[in-house]
Amino acid sequence: MLPVVIPILSIYLQQHHLVPRSCGGSDDNTNKITLCCICYGKWHGIERDNSHKALIFAGMNRAKAKGTKSGKPIGRPALVPQTRTAIRHAYNAGGASMRSIAKRFNVSVETVRRSLA
Repeated sequence: MLPVVIPILSIYLQQHHLVPRSCGGSDDNTNKITLCCICYGKWHGIERDNSHKALIFAGMNRAKAKGTKSGKPIGRPALVPQTRTAIRHAYNAGGASMRSIAKRFNVSVETVRRSLA
């Protein structure tokens, strides 16, 4: 059973999702608990400096350690080698601009430029 935290004389309260939204939790009130900043920080394993800025910084560090940023992979998605080769052939065949090649392969013009380098 989850602990019930009742902040006394606390000015700063935060909503905490019992099942994180990143794990499929909802935004319904049945999935939230109200915690003071200190308890919210303890719940997330952060000691004392439990300002909102510190919580965000700690969350970003955890995401970075997992190789994500805001739940999304860091960096560009890898271009499939077959697509890279097809882009090169299309450009070397002549008669097509980088923009038209980018549109044909559903990539950016910069991706076409990098494929040719």
